[in-house]
Amino acid sequence: YLSYCLGKLERIENCLVTLGLSFGESDQHIANVLAHNRKLKRLYIGLFGDPESPINLDTRKQVAAMLEKRKMLIQANRVRNELEVEYYDVSTAVVWDTSDESGKGIKF
Repeated sequence: YLSYCLGKLERIENCLVTLGLSFGESDQHIANVLAHNRKLKRLYIGLFGDPESPINLDTRKQVAAMLEKRKMLIQANRVRNELEVEYYDVSTAVVWDTSDESGKGIKF
């Protein structure tokens, strides 16, 4: 199952939205696959609560390490484009309730 999911992440194109992924130690295999994905251009990463909280700062630190790996892959001509990262507040994401037409959230 894990190899199937990692294979899907290896082939995803353009954009990926994460929700509930901290990019911590147990997620490094995912960060590695995303860093190597040649067709991934933009990554939206959900943060819960205060962006300056210790947990969110650690997530951003882990993402910065993944971006450094991506830069090394670019220098080695294994990947062509940098990975753009945007953080968003998960409380604004209207992911499953598409009936909300208030315009108050990000709709994916």
